[in-house]
Amino acid sequence: MKHLLLLLMLLIHQATLGQDNVLDRSYTDRSWDLLVGGSLGGTLNAELGLARRYQRAHRKRPFATVMYASVERNFGFSKGFAPKVGAWRGSGPAGLCFGVSGLYYSQPILRGFCIRPEIGFGYERFKVTYAYNVYTSQARISPHMLTVALLFSFKVTELPAE
Repeated sequence: MKHLLLLLMLLIHQATLGQDNVLDRSYTDRSWDLLVGGSLGGTLNAELGLARRYQRAHRKRPFATVMYASVERNFGFSKGFAPKVGAWRGSGPAGLCFGVSGLYYSQPILRGFCIRPEIGFGYERFKVTYAYNVYTSQARISPHMLTVALLFSFKVTELPAE
């Protein structure tokens, strides 16, 4: 059942991309950003990292794609740090956001890899999502989370819209 949620989210995401009749690869904005985030589930987590953001806003359906690498701190456990990589895409007038991230906890209590699919709202420089943790080990962490992330740009490259 846990793996079906990930598959369903990926299929829905691909179906929404398939609705786009023009497949241009031009972006109107690219930037390097500082990622600051947090999540609340069974414990409180904080996140700090580096992100690359692509945004297009010159068509009827704007979108923003973010790829990032960060470190997550789990405050429910001593030394609960985990390297994290992931991506999300927010698009449309309502800002529907899909994402996925991968974490690796190396502490003896939490040791294991975690895949975290997300769905929620987000666009441009923020996201608020519901996340579900899929663990490869029997870690004692809540599978359900509410996540928030903000991006602070420090290098922006604007491209002319076509």
